[in-house]
Amino acid sequence: ANVSADECLFLSDVEAELDAAAQAGLRTCQLVRAQDRTVAGTRHAVAADFAEVAKQFGLPKLA
Repeated sequence: ANVSADECLFLSDVEAELDAAAQAGLRTCQLVRAQDRTVAGTRHAVAADFAEVAKQFGLPKLA
C-alpha cells in the first residue's frame, strides 16, 4: 500500500533520530521512561508508554 510520510508515526527515545524522521515528514513521538533515564526533549511529542502514544495520536487502544 502507498502510505505518505505524514501518515507514519516514528517512535524513539533518541532525539537525533526523531529530528531526522521529522525532517523526512514523519510524525514523531519521543518515548521517555523513568527506568531508562531518558530526558524529554522539547521538539517532539512525549509519551511514557505505548498506551499514552495511542491516546495522544488517536490510535486504537492496545488489547
